[in-house]
Amino acid sequence: MTPTTSRLRLERLRPDHAERMVAFHERNREHLRSTSPPRPAGYYGLPFWREAGARQAEPFDTGAELAGFGAGVDVGAVVSFTGVVRGTGGLARMEIEHYPGMTETAIARYAEEARSRWDLADV
Repeated sequence: MTPTTSRLRLERLRPDHAERMVAFHERNREHLRSTSPPRPAGYYGLPFWREAGARQAEPFDTGAELAGFGAGVDVGAVVSFTGVVRGTGGLARMEIEHYPGMTETAIARYAEEARSRWDLADV
């Protein structure tokens, strides 16, 4: 399923999107520099984006992913992040990216802080 409205179409990144991603980042490199994290080696090249597109080959069901959290224990809540994009003026594309090493390190730090502050069943 590809969520689509009259102004927006969300698609999973695929290997055949690599050329468009390189072109977008090259075109916007200076504009995005002040708000972008450090980029890994090869970020502006086709191999990087082909590999990124191949990482998530199958769609996933958010509900099914969340259903396993806290299974078998007395859980008061399951918390996840889901974003909403609003805007006017012709929003045509939304890009979400992460660097696995940075993301996993940050999540581990947040999880450890949560464990130290509250009596949690699972993080």
